Amino acid sequence: LGRRRVHVIGEALSINGGRTENSLMSAIELTQSTLMDEVVHLRAKAIDSFSTQAIHGAQRALADVENPLRLNFFSTAMRILFEHMMDTLSPVDQVTRSSWFKPERDNGSPTRWQRIVFAIQGGLSDSFVNQELKVDPLPLRKRLLAAVDELSKHVHGRENTLIVEEAAQNATAGATIAAMAAFLDAVHDCRAAVLSPIEDALDD
Repeated sequence: LGRRRVHVIGEALSINGGRTENSLMSAIELTQSTLMDEVVHLRAKAIDSFSTQAIHGAQRALADVENPLRLNFFSTAMRILFEHMMDTLSPVDQVTRSSWFKPERDNGSPTRWQRIVFAIQGGLSDSFVNQELKVDPLPLRKRLLAAVDELSKHVHGRENTLIVEEAAQNATAGATIAAMAAFLDAVHDCRAAVLSPIEDALDD
């Protein structure tokens, strides 16, 4: 594997990580207009037509600012998006065949964390990604998992978890959009542009 390629890969993903941090920091101050723009940008990153539909559904939910359950409907659409991406990018049978996979559940199925790992880096081990690519994907994984956990709380809304104030809804939605966008950036940048050439080189 060429060192120049590894350097460029690591640099590109490091830049992406910085962009993600800035997006998350600004999410708390999102206006309705800015938030809708962020959803449009997220839709441009969609992996397929169903993902586009799910993001459009989330956008329609956010547009209904008079609905006290606005965030809950948005969260449902984004949770559907996440589950679809896991099914598409992290098929269970492929995850369990990865060299790094170790069962953590009694039934042997992969955890959500393990499926996120596979979606980002495929079957490559953490040590390979860290040592050869000089990239630490751990912060991105944690950020996405936290966003999905937050989605679950609002999908299964309760009286004590309902957020009805628009600015607070926007902050939560903005953080979710930023985490999803960062995840899709990693998928496009890492899997499509990086892992395929590396796996081809390893096969040679």
